[in-house]
Amino acid sequence: MTAEPSDTDIFILGHAPRAREWLRALPFRVRAVTDTWLAAAQPWHGVRLVLCAPTVDAGLLARLRVLPALQDCAMVALSPACDDGRVEFDDVVDLAASTAEAFAARILATLNGARVRARRNARYRLLQQVDDAFRHLDDPGDIALAAASLLGRHLRVNRCAFADVEADEDTFNLTGDYNAGVASIVGRYRFAEFGAACLAAMREGVPYVVEDAETDPRTAATLDRYRQSGIYSVICVPVRKEGRFVAAMAVHTVTPRRWRTDEVSLLVAVAERCRESIERGRIARTLQSKEARYRTLVETMSAVIWHMEGDCMRAGENPSWSAFTGQLPEEYAGAGWMDALHPHDRPAAAAAWHSAFTHGHPYVASYRLRRHDGEYRYMLSRGAAVRAGETAVEWVGNCLDVTDIRHAQEALRVANTRLQFTLDSAQIADWVYDPVRRSVGGSARLARLLGCDASAAEWELGTVTARVHPDDLPRLEASFRAAVAADRPWRDECRLVGADGRERWVAAHGSRYSDDPSTGWRLLGIVYDITAHKRSEQALREADARKDEFLAMLAHELRNPLAPIGAAAQVLAVAGADTAKVSMASAVIGRQVRHMASLVDDLLDVSRVKRGFVRLEKRRCDMAAVIGAALEQVRPLAERRGHRLTVGLPDLQACVDGDEKRLVQVVANLLNNAVKYTPDGGRIDIGLALAASTAVVTVRDNGVGMSADFLERAFDVFAQADQSIARSQGGLGLGLALARSLVSAHGGTIDAASAGPGKGALFTVTLPLATV
Repeated sequence: MTAEPSDTDIFILGHAPRAREWLRALPFRVRAVTDTWLAAAQPWHGVRLVLCAPTVDAGLLARLRVLPALQDCAMVALSPACDDGRVEFDDVVDLAASTAEAFAARILATLNGARVRARRNARYRLLQQVDDAFRHLDDPGDIALAAASLLGRHLRVNRCAFADVEADEDTFNLTGDYNAGVASIVGRYRFAEFGAACLAAMREGVPYVVEDAETDPRTAATLDRYRQSGIYSVICVPVRKEGRFVAAMAVHTVTPRRWRTDEVSLLVAVAERCRESIERGRIARTLQSKEARYRTLVETMSAVIWHMEGDCMRAGENPSWSAFTGQLPEEYAGAGWMDALHPHDRPAAAAAWHSAFTHGHPYVASYRLRRHDGEYRYMLSRGAAVRAGETAVEWVGNCLDVTDIRHAQEALRVANTRLQFTLDSAQIADWVYDPVRRSVGGSARLARLLGCDASAAEWELGTVTARVHPDDLPRLEASFRAAVAADRPWRDECRLVGADGRERWVAAHGSRYSDDPSTGWRLLGIVYDITAHKRSEQALREADARKDEFLAMLAHELRNPLAPIGAAAQVLAVAGADTAKVSMASAVIGRQVRHMASLVDDLLDVSRVKRGFVRLEKRRCDMAAVIGAALEQVRPLAERRGHRLTVGLPDLQACVDGDEKRLVQVVANLLNNAVKYTPDGGRIDIGLALAASTAVVTVRDNGVGMSADFLERAFDVFAQADQSIARSQGGLGLGLALARSLVSAHGGTIDAASAGPGKGALFTVTLPLATV
């Protein structure tokens, strides 16, 4: 006996040794399964047959029936079969009366039956998938594509498509084109292009099936059309409605294929479902369109009409209310209409109604009303009693939708708040000029800026112009008149003089504005303080001037050594063997070169320190030793000038974490500055003290001193107190700037103080003490 090769697993439940013995000769994978293994919920994928011994519990088999993995599996009972109705077996094999060959034949027949059932189940699943997909679709193209995709994959074809057929029952529009390995052929065609037999079958309402277009006599006349479309095998089924051919569905393959009857019937079933879903979608879209028009009408109406019974709060029939809120009559009847109001607004609305009903005055209330789409809309509700004599027969009113007005008001409020916040943050004052009344109005900030009465809403023009600096007023008035005459924006700057005599620079901008031409125009604008900006501009100009002075001084300082160097070069040219002259000239050149190198070093030091390129080699430094090293550098110059140097040191050691070489440079620069700017025979005191956790170094002299203005920029790179004095002493005047940068790099501070010109100066350096 032979069997078709298969990867089907056969599970044997219970004790059936003869079945296992007979199955060894068959090409199947057999496994004996125990109840313990079954309770562990092992996977069942790939199982096609379960052989059940008599000892297997029927309730356990019933549970197996619901496992998804066993839906296409056959269950065969090994004799005797259960007859209590709890388990339904697909077949029964009597081992006692069967031979191995008969047993194998029964097993193969059962497997074939399982395959048929599997196909049937796959068909049902596909149709269920199609129905599920159509449930959420109403567009014809989406429906056709969903059906073609599901069916094409299920049948494993190269193309599946749905077509709408026109009134001539020949021309069709191909849509929903699923393709696998072939090009799409969506477009407009005629069935006659694929042969008269195809057109005739469609009009007769019968499927058109071609297994091999190359050999089928019906396609001979139109074989080129089949080849162009990549069709070598086809099923095409018509869909009819009220006796007319209205649609078709087809599947194609690029190789010949023998089609089964169940495949043709499946295509017919999917095509019918597709046509029904498209028709249902068309009806749904029509209803939706009508509903949308109705809803749009309701939504665009700003009023909802309502009426109440005359003796109570019960609502009568209100179609307008129902259309807006979506409440049914039974829902809004009585006091149910209150459910459509926002919960927070119901108490106030009810109180307003009771007040109107009790006292007989008109009903007025504001509340949020829930629209049919769930959005709450702001409504203004007004109503009045319809009376017959003194009796209120009914109450009639309307709800006016004021949501857009509320939103516009809120947006305006937010915009005004943002504008005011922006103006306040930028310290900008707004103003308006009325040319007819010759008055200026503005905010409280404008009043403060002008120094005017803040309680007044506006001020006369003369009151405002009186605050303008007299030197700026003529120019300001001229520019204002020119801008107004040319109808262009006005911009200008001027100084305002306060009541205390202080001057402030302001910038003013304005433009003509008119919301009603009949009332004339006004000028709207802003004004803001630019005093700091003007001061910054002045500081930049002064810094630029100081820079130019410094460059001139630098050129002078660098040029001075050139004359001695040139003279020394001439001496060397004629000195010949005169060693004394050569030695003298070399000394001059060396001295002047060292001077120039010192100037360049100062410049480079300042540049490197300011850019953070100086690398400090910090270690524990005794500040007394630092001061001693600095004094050694300065003492020769101080002695030539006849200065008296005094040093004051503390009893305790003052150590800092720093670069000793750079700290010596700081102190030496301060001492050099004091020596240069103190007349001959002056006094220079240097002291060291401990204060809290810092070391304080002071350098005091009785020299030329500094003005208060110069103290603010004493440490600037380009700052020079007196160019004539500086020139007489030589150097570039970079010592203080370099000292500040180096002290800052050590985490310290440096300050300068002076009682005024001619009264000496005091420089104080504060550095953090080294940690223990």
